[in-house]
Amino acid sequence: MARRVVAAYGRNRARKAPANLFDNWAQREYTLIKPGLERIRSFINLAGLNPRAFKIIHIAGTNGKGSAAAYLDSILRAAGVKTGLYTSPHLIRAEERIVFDGKPVGRGRLFELYGRFRASIEKSGLTFFETMTALAAAHFADCGAQAAVMEVGVGGAYDATNVFGDKAVTVITGVSVDHVDLFGPRTEAMIAEDLGIIKRGVPLVVGRLNPRLAAMAFAAARRAGCPIYAEGRDFKPSAVSTDWRRMRQAFDYRQKASVIPRLEIGLMGSYQIGNAAVAVKAALETSRVFRGVDEAAVRKGLSLARWPGRFDVRKFGGNTIIVDGAHNEDAMRRFTADYLKSPFASKKSVFVFGALRGKNHRAMAGSIARAADSVAVRALDGPRALGADEISAVFKKILKTPARIISGPGGLKQFLRKKTPANIVIAGSLRLAGEALAIIVGNRRT
Repeated sequence: MARRVVAAYGRNRARKAPANLFDNWAQREYTLIKPGLERIRSFINLAGLNPRAFKIIHIAGTNGKGSAAAYLDSILRAAGVKTGLYTSPHLIRAEERIVFDGKPVGRGRLFELYGRFRASIEKSGLTFFETMTALAAAHFADCGAQAAVMEVGVGGAYDATNVFGDKAVTVITGVSVDHVDLFGPRTEAMIAEDLGIIKRGVPLVVGRLNPRLAAMAFAAARRAGCPIYAEGRDFKPSAVSTDWRRMRQAFDYRQKASVIPRLEIGLMGSYQIGNAAVAVKAALETSRVFRGVDEAAVRKGLSLARWPGRFDVRKFGGNTIIVDGAHNEDAMRRFTADYLKSPFASKKSVFVFGALRGKNHRAMAGSIARAADSVAVRALDGPRALGADEISAVFKKILKTPARIISGPGGLKQFLRKKTPANIVIAGSLRLAGEALAIIVGNRRT
C-alpha cells in the first residue's frame, strides 16, 4: 500500500525569530504536505541530538490521541516520572504543544531553543511541525526527562515524532475516517499509517477497532514480534457513574481477573472512558520500565488530568458555552450523542460550526442537526477552510432554514457576548475551539 502521509506540514522557513514567528508558522500548518523523515533525521545529525535520550510513549489514532496523552502524562507524573508531553495542534498558544512536568514551555525558552538550533533547522529545511517536534525533544532532554508522551501529528509511519526515543509502549486509540485529502475514504489506509509507529518487541495498546482493522493490527504486531493488548479483549472499562454537576465520571477498569474499581476522570463524554482505559493499560505496561506506576498513580493521575476543548463547559457574558474539538464525522457523532444525553440538552441550543476541507462536513452537519435548535457558521481563515456559504447551504438543506454567518474572530466575540437563554455549542474544528477559548479566557489565539 502506497504511503501518502507525512511527518511534515506547512513549509514556511524564517530567517529570523520575530515575536510572531511561531504564530505565523502555525497559521500555515498542514498547507503543504511532504512525505519522508529525511529532514528531521538530517536535523538530528546536524544538531547532535540524542534521539534516544528518554523513553517514548507514542500515540497514534484518529480521535482521542490528545486525551489519552493527557491521561498518560498525568499518570506518569503522579508516579514520580520526569515526563514531557508533546501534542498538536494547539488551542490558543503554540507553547501548549511542549509541556514538561505539567508546565508549558515559555515563549522566551522557545525562542532560546530556536536560536540555538536555527542553523540546523534552516539547513535541514524543517517545517513548522518538524521544528516544534525537534524543539520539544531538545527541551525534554535539557530538562532531564525520563519519558516523553508524544502524539503523532498525522498518520504515524512518516510522522516526525517517529524518529525520537527508545519506545516503552505504542498506542493506537482508534481509527475512523479523517483527512480524506491525505488518506482517502478508507480506514484501512489510515490504520496502515498508524501502525507505522510500532517497534519490534515494544507493547502495542489499541482502543476499540472493528474486526477488519483489528485483524490488521494483530497481523502487524505478529510480524513485529510485539505483544498487543486490545480494548474489549484484554482490558475493558465499565461506566459506573456520571456527575454532570461536578463534571466528573467514574468507571471500573478490568484486566484479566483483576479490577481497579471506580477510577474518576474530569473529562466528560462516554468516549473519554475508553480513552482513559487505553491510557491505563499503556501506563501499566510502562511499569516494566518505571517504578511507581501502580494503581495509586493511575487513580491520582486520571483524577488530575485536564484537557481543554473537550466537552469543555464555560461561562462567558452570562452565557453557558460548551466547546468541543470534534473535527470529523465520528467525533461529531459521539459528541452530539453524549450532548443529547446531558442535562444541557434540556435547553435550546445554538451550534457554532466551522470546519476544514478533507472532512465530511455534510455528515457532521447531520449530527449537529439532531442536537441543535439553530446553527451559526464561523468560516475559518486559511486556504483549507470551508467557506461560510458552502457550509450554510448544507445546513439550509437539512434544517430548512439558513444558518447565520459569523465574520471573523470579532464577530465570534460579539456572538458569544450577546445574552441568550440558549446554550452555545462550539464544534467542528480544533482551530475553532481554540478561537472560542481564546475569547473566553481573554487571550489572543497565536
